[in-house]
Amino acid sequence: MNGQSGQRDQGAVDLLLETATTLAGIGTFCWDLATDEMRISDRARTLLGLPGDRTPTTQQVIDTVVHPDQRDRAQEVRDYSLSTGTAVPASEWLVLDPEENVRWVALHMAPATFAGSRATEMVGSLQDVTARHDWVSEREIYLAAFTALAEGSRDVEAALIAGIEAGGGRPLRPQMVETVRTVAAQMGSMPRRVRIVSGDSPLTPRETEVLQMASHGGSSAAIAGRLVVSTSTVKTHFEHIYAKLGVADRAGAVAEGLRRGLID
Repeated sequence: MNGQSGQRDQGAVDLLLETATTLAGIGTFCWDLATDEMRISDRARTLLGLPGDRTPTTQQVIDTVVHPDQRDRAQEVRDYSLSTGTAVPASEWLVLDPEENVRWVALHMAPATFAGSRATEMVGSLQDVTARHDWVSEREIYLAAFTALAEGSRDVEAALIAGIEAGGGRPLRPQMVETVRTVAAQMGSMPRRVRIVSGDSPLTPRETEVLQMASHGGSSAAIAGRLVVSTSTVKTHFEHIYAKLGVADRAGAVAEGLRRGLID
């Protein structure tokens, strides 16, 4: 009786897991470290653009799916996992589907079965995080364009070029171009910035340093690394900057900082 109950409970757990991963858009896989073969769920196959009639090795996935710019890194992770059988920290990867469309995939992987003290299988999950990366990319495009406008030239074309460069050379969407032109027109009536002496600045020296690095395109992670602090500390600095300058986001803070002469 207890055995039957246990079977029913495990079936419920399996169903719950399957439902949860489906709703979250998560694909799963199991990697046999001895054969290098990967048993992959249907969702994971879709994310990676793999046909359903083959059991690929991790080497084949790296060679055919991982973006060329990240294959050396993927090779290092694979070789390390094979030699140590330890968990792989959460990471994100660029992959290419058969039509060479690019997407970002978040990877989590950890050992699941062991022979003695050595792992023999790894299990993991994959999730499409392309939309989030696209949002970050668009934020950087706007930041670069608005910073160029705030420099004082009012050169719309130069600002658009700055945005294109920040986006890795991709053409800007029509809505982006319209936004940049609208902001340029509004800024055309703003007074030229006047350099404010440090004693009159509402920002602390550290906040000024953070804003200066942001004006040069530094991400929160890059700023944190430069200052040897956590990204949460950088986030707190930005929140204080926004409140002091009366703005809502990083692009607005950079533009206002440049207009006031708080940063170069």
